[in-house]
Amino acid sequence: MFLRLPRVLVFFLGFLFVLLIFPNKSSAAVLFQDNFDDGNANGWIVARNMQWGNNLLPCYKEGQPTDWAVQDGKYGIYIVGQSCVTETMPASWDNSWNNYIFEADVIFVRGTDGNIAFRYSGSPNFDWYGYHFQIDSNPSFSKVTLQRVLNTSIYSDNSVFYLERNTPYHLKIIVNNEEIKLFINDNLALDYPDAGGRFTTGRIALQASVGGDPESQVWFDNVVVSSIGDEPEEKDPVVLLPGFGASWDKTALVIGGPGDDWTKTPFVNVYDNLRNTFIDNAGYTEGDDYFEFYYDWRKPLTDLADDFDDFLQTTVLTDKPEDTKVDLVGHSLGGMVARVFAQEHGIDKLDEIVTTGSPHEGAIPAWLAWSGAEVGERWSWQWLALQLYLQIHNLGYASPVTAVRGLTPGLKDLLPIFDFAKDEGDSVIPYTSLTGINDYLDSLESSLSTEVKGVLNTIAGREDDPDRNTVEWLTLGERSWIDQLLGRWPDGKPVAKETTDAGDLTVLQKSATVSGVASTAVVNTTHVSLPQTKEGIQAILDALDLSGVAPATGVDPLPRNPSLVFFLHSPAELTVTAPDESQAGFGVASPMANSLYSPEDKLLVIYNALAGIYGVEILGTGTGPYHLEVGQLTEAGEFFNTLSETTSAGETDTFQLDFNPEDPLAQPVVDETGKTQLLLAKARLEELKDAVNRRWFKNFIDQMIRLIDRAVEKIDQGRFLWAQVYVQRTLLTDYYLRLFSDRHWSFWGLTSQEQILAHNLAAEAGQYLEEAFVITFDLSGRRLTSRQVQSYIRETERLKARVDRRLESYGQENQLLGETYELAEASLAGAKADFDSGNLSSAYAQLLAAKILYQEALGLL
Repeated sequence: MFLRLPRVLVFFLGFLFVLLIFPNKSSAAVLFQDNFDDGNANGWIVARNMQWGNNLLPCYKEGQPTDWAVQDGKYGIYIVGQSCVTETMPASWDNSWNNYIFEADVIFVRGTDGNIAFRYSGSPNFDWYGYHFQIDSNPSFSKVTLQRVLNTSIYSDNSVFYLERNTPYHLKIIVNNEEIKLFINDNLALDYPDAGGRFTTGRIALQASVGGDPESQVWFDNVVVSSIGDEPEEKDPVVLLPGFGASWDKTALVIGGPGDDWTKTPFVNVYDNLRNTFIDNAGYTEGDDYFEFYYDWRKPLTDLADDFDDFLQTTVLTDKPEDTKVDLVGHSLGGMVARVFAQEHGIDKLDEIVTTGSPHEGAIPAWLAWSGAEVGERWSWQWLALQLYLQIHNLGYASPVTAVRGLTPGLKDLLPIFDFAKDEGDSVIPYTSLTGINDYLDSLESSLSTEVKGVLNTIAGREDDPDRNTVEWLTLGERSWIDQLLGRWPDGKPVAKETTDAGDLTVLQKSATVSGVASTAVVNTTHVSLPQTKEGIQAILDALDLSGVAPATGVDPLPRNPSLVFFLHSPAELTVTAPDESQAGFGVASPMANSLYSPEDKLLVIYNALAGIYGVEILGTGTGPYHLEVGQLTEAGEFFNTLSETTSAGETDTFQLDFNPEDPLAQPVVDETGKTQLLLAKARLEELKDAVNRRWFKNFIDQMIRLIDRAVEKIDQGRFLWAQVYVQRTLLTDYYLRLFSDRHWSFWGLTSQEQILAHNLAAEAGQYLEEAFVITFDLSGRRLTSRQVQSYIRETERLKARVDRRLESYGQENQLLGETYELAEASLAGAKADFDSGNLSSAYAQLLAAKILYQEALGLL
């Protein structure tokens, strides 16, 4: 479906006219068009609706009169009854339009008969030419008949043509003096030179009738009538290069390898309107003169330019003439790929480059991710693929910063090459003095030639909502000990931001535009909406000089907040039940309306997600471990968790998740007995045991697994007093595992990578064990006193003070120490908050962890 354009464009003496020229046609004009996206047929009139046996009665459907109607963006009619005929035609028409090209999409839904007419006179004679489609139950026996109805005398010529019901067909009828041609899906179906007795003028008409078969249902769409001009010139092929995170390769993202099957990210629909504009409204054909380049956004720009060169040579230019030139349309990072390609591979094959929202001078969000692992924008989907990727692979990194840099090295190419930082005295910090310098983009800027500028067109977005402006300046203050240990914010931690309306919420206007290029435009919209809105698409069309093409706007952006994201990678399938009992995922015949599910990727997105308890069912299809990534996206915060277990064919695991968009839980799994939390902790420990194949280390983990099994057994028996004893022992042993892996890594023969994995997996298991302890402790009937917990707090604070004194003179980066100290600080702070609110068991559980973590930190100093 597409945005409606003016229905009738008239060129005639005495009338106001507007001619819309099709792109790359020298003299063909659009005379009339309608795609019914506005939900009505106001530009049409029903010329006739009558039964053959009684012309005073209309066509019927199940005993009631029926008529033409617009439904779901299509125009059609459904007839069931006596033999009848009906036509609908444009209300306005110029009788000088004798020769024309008539195009329409049609779906024959029910019955045998389908019709379309042209040079239609209407009342009183109802003369017309037309095609009668006879849809056989065996599509190979279907026929197309050319009819000429002159004062009720019918002449016909027919041909067998494969046609079936419920399949869309594109009809193209060329009426040129005495010759009439019909193309179906661009294949010539009938070519008939009329031998005389003709009538030379008349309107187009959509027609329906029934005869021997009393039923007919047909729907029309995308009606276009254009004049016959010169033969159309070949259009320049267009390649769309989408932005960061809009490309998806499940194997590459799960395993971490390069991947060779990058396609559109399943939950991204921001390019659908632009695609529809080129294919449906501008007449491009996908795979012939319209292409989309999906790529590995983790790579540096120069590598992506090389990949695009391969795509251009092997896909776009295959079987094209040697002098073919291509138009590139790139959004965000995609525009940078297009520009780098032009600068490094030349412009011989390029006609125009259009970049929209592309950070030609870098972007501040890239610096936030590169320097501080601050990833994501709570109004955009563009970072979600990266967030899932980091969640899958971050266990192999000691620090979030090293994870971001190691997993997405290409982000460095997007660091700003303009001043954006100030100190707390409001003095500008030159970007060239920062530790993360973007030498590549600087060199690209200095080598931008006049020739490349001559084909480059830049579009910037401008969002002037005072509540959501674009960051222009960051004030950098002193970083904490944790930041220093983790290598985070090496140039200072952002403590304040200054914003401007001269940006699209992601890229500043001054970065998205380049001086001296072929054209520059500014569109009032956000970064993610630039290739999606009418204004954003029109700016792209203008840059390509495609006049007479209407932007398609039938696809609305998905609301991002609040949303739930589920990504399963395993021998299993996923089904989710919402609080209102609606479902989505594997095997759901009628999924919830606010969901997107990709069965190939086992990826489920629920947008506008309701608050409440969600049921998650994992059905095993094979034997082995599975991992389910769960993302909570809200305005109040974002949390990602991994649920891991093992499964076998036919086995079903169920989880319950508590989703609160106003105050999302850091760990959303709920179970009133604590059993689920124990099983999730056990799965993490078994994963660690499989990853670190060292006897002493495995013995340590086996001890914890036995304790968990005993705790689960006691829970099943309802003996929570004993269950909490086993859970507490497991919790202490889990954190001591981290401590001993630091002290005895050489004795155990651990590599540095295995030590990092032990830290991270034990920490995840510890979070589940803390929750299980709180639940089983409360169910056991045991009680803590405020005095007891306060004593534990003081004891833990004394340990913290010892660590802090050592850190004052430490002054080094130590990522394992930083991760440990950060966990300890969070546990102590959480314990104090729980103590203040009277949640003594939770405070105690966190103090157990904090005490050992501070001991571990002392050992690492």
